[in-house]
Amino acid sequence: MIFRTFAHTRIWEGTQPNCIYNGRSLDIITTWEPNIMDINLNDAIYGLGIYTSTYYTFRNRNGENAFDGTVEETHPSLLKLKPTHGNADDFMEYQNGYLKCFFELDKKLALIDRTAMAKLDEALVSFKRRNAGNIEEGIYDSLYFSLESDDVANILTKYDLNIPI
Repeated sequence: MIFRTFAHTRIWEGTQPNCIYNGRSLDIITTWEPNIMDINLNDAIYGLGIYTSTYYTFRNRNGENAFDGTVEETHPSLLKLKPTHGNADDFMEYQNGYLKCFFELDKKLALIDRTAMAKLDEALVSFKRRNAGNIEEGIYDSLYFSLESDDVANILTKYDLNIPI
């Protein structure tokens, strides 16, 4: 599972047990992947948390930067997917218009800096677009989507990284 953010400060650093998608973000996710809720812990074990290149310049409505200035935010995160409170097989739940995904930080991929992370993000999004078939070109790319672990592993080898099997 690929998790991306441009606005949520330190979301992949182990302080949050989940991330939440709703509104336009959720619409884009389900456009990219209509059957995303069919994926469970039998299909996916890890997620990759990416800070997109716009994260470092994004300002919220109050004018505050998303980037907190920590070195951890300049590296992707390997996230271990965790069961929901209601079902030991699921790491996602949909309630009242919100998609919630549960995870914990496994480790930081410190060999990648923020420049390489931007390239990695672009490679993952481009791969998904090429292989998903009917994704329309839009203003925003999905903040959450799935890729086969072998495909992610092949992309990561370009950065001398691997994911646990």
